Amino acid sequence: MPKQNLSSWMKISDEFLQKWNFPNCLGAVDGKHIQMFAPNNFGSMDFNYKKFFSNILMAVVDASYKFVMVTIGAHGSNADPSVFAASNFGKAWKQCPQQLKVPADRCLPGTQTPQPFVLVGDEAFGLSYNLLTPYSGNYLPTSERIFNYRLSRARRLVESAFRMLAHTWRILLKSLEVQPALGKLIVLCCCILHNYIKLNMKELKKNIREVQTHDPSAYVNYEARMAQPVSTAVIIRNSFAEWFINEGNLPFQYSHV
Repeated sequence: MPKQNLSSWMKISDEFLQKWNFPNCLGAVDGKHIQMFAPNNFGSMDFNYKKFFSNILMAVVDASYKFVMVTIGAHGSNADPSVFAASNFGKAWKQCPQQLKVPADRCLPGTQTPQPFVLVGDEAFGLSYNLLTPYSGNYLPTSERIFNYRLSRARRLVESAFRMLAHTWRILLKSLEVQPALGKLIVLCCCILHNYIKLNMKELKKNIREVQTHDPSAYVNYEARMAQPVSTAVIIRNSFAEWFINEGNLPFQYSHV
């Protein structure tokens, strides 16, 4: 996948707000098991809880179902969060987001307190300052149930992208009867072709020159963020939850909780 820059990240964020009413979002993250042929050197680490041999396709998807980041090759027995954390993108996202050209914090529309740009994932990924996950538990207050609904709307984009990928390139619906290295290459090619199709399904504006800034203040202060405690992530999630029932309120959301 092409590397993102400040301009492309901001475009992704704007599309998440416009299409899915989720501000400051740069992608939905999840993993998918890709069934693989099991040669003699395939070990038990590749045998997953679904009882077949696989490698994990880990991906971040934008607001239009396009892949922003993909990595394939982790053992099928691994959990999605550990695969993400071990990937180059995941390490940079957690430890040094400036390497990824992530924009500096921006206020949610109608508010005055800057909030970080985030990914959205399921609860298994664990809450952090720049990765939002659902509130857990029963009998949640309205604001938290609304947050979970709004996060689910954004997060399910990655699940839908996986379904589109497999049903377009139907070779992915069954075991890849090739050596693992070639299987990984096939999956990556399918992801690239998926993006190509998505880009060319709509009219593309031509001759638009993206202005890229090299102002360090335009990027996130990752050193300060790395030192933030878990309690900061809770405050950030609460801020999004409050926005969803105030400035970002959607009338139809209450019928879904």
